[in-house]
Amino acid sequence: MISPPCLLDCVCYICGREFGSQSLGIHELQCLEKWRTENSKLPKEFCQPLPRKPQPLPTGQSNQEGPKI
Repeated sequence: MISPPCLLDCVCYICGREFGSQSLGIHELQCLEKWRTENSKLPKEFCQPLPRKPQPLPTGQSNQEGPKI
């Protein structure tokens, strides 16, 4: 018997890895903490601002433009 493929429908805004919707929230907290730790080790001139979580698109809209008529 073949098991169904794992549904990976969410992407971490910090590292770009894919996760299922239920594990993404847990991962983001851990990933942000790791990002802060690694960023604090960098020389001051190389430190980056804290990543901002993107806002979701309103329901029914796409992030791609359709054909222009």
